[in-house]
Amino acid sequence: MRLLICALPLLLTGCFATVQPLSIPTELMQPCLTGKRLGTATNQELTDTAAALAATLKQCNLDKAGLREWAAKAQ
Repeated sequence: MRLLICALPLLLTGCFATVQPLSIPTELMQPCLTGKRLGTATNQELTDTAAALAATLKQCNLDKAGLREWAAKAQ
């Protein structure tokens, strides 16, 4: 019985897991670019701005996919 009482604390130490805080990579936490506002613009400027915003949105979605991948690996 004494042996069991002495061994109990050793057995219970395996029940507690140390949780380390997760740190999100800083390159994935950068704000998404919003582009510039155009007051009066030509059709070409509007087309260029729309293309730039589409590229920015694509990169932003890739960053968020990177966060999801990182979080999956961290678990």
